[in-house]
Amino acid sequence: ILHRIGRRIAEEQLPSTAVAYYACERGANGHSTLIPLKINEYGGVTNWPKDFFKEVINELVAASLAETNRLVAEEERTIRQKLAA
Repeated sequence: ILHRIGRRIAEEQLPSTAVAYYACERGANGHSTLIPLKINEYGGVTNWPKDFFKEVINELVAASLAETNRLVAEEERTIRQKLAA
């Protein structure tokens, strides 16, 4: 949804001043704080929190690995079943 809103801003269908993004950041004390993100006139965020994309990438990698492991396991089961028949 962030990308779609950013696109609408870039296409000048939506002013950047009409949108507010926030990131949740955990402090050293364990409490979370909402950090307002700055959106430029082209729909881009100019102050992403440190390591924000690191978490996104880690989630994408973990999801891809889980999918691959599941597909491999299913393929191995299929091959074993064919060999047993």
